[in-house]
Amino acid sequence: MIGGKEYESLSNQILDIQQISYYPFITLGKNTSTYTYYSNLFLNHQIPFHTDLEVATADQILPLVKHNLGIGFYPKELISKDSDIFEIHTNIKNPERDILLVQDASRATNIATQKFIDTLSL
Repeated sequence: MIGGKEYESLSNQILDIQQISYYPFITLGKNTSTYTYYSNLFLNHQIPFHTDLEVATADQILPLVKHNLGIGFYPKELISKDSDIFEIHTNIKNPERDILLVQDASRATNIATQKFIDTLSL
């Protein structure tokens, strides 16, 4: 979870899901599996999931957070060392997710596909 400078003070504590629900939240739109995933995560804790801003793509979350329009879930591997973005620590245990790969064994695997498979296998 990340926030802009306005939410910097949150980076010095560990928030639970109830505390997170009080802040403006930026997420992907209702028609995405990510939205469904987070909605179910909140509902599993008996907390209504509400969003303040919904975006079409994940890369749109970062600039909105940077401009202090809310907080949002964003992969920390994709955040540069930007002094305007702060990691917000939570005690939320995300349920495990599975990634399944279906391949056509009769077709050759190109280099890009093999790299993707190697990444998934880590």
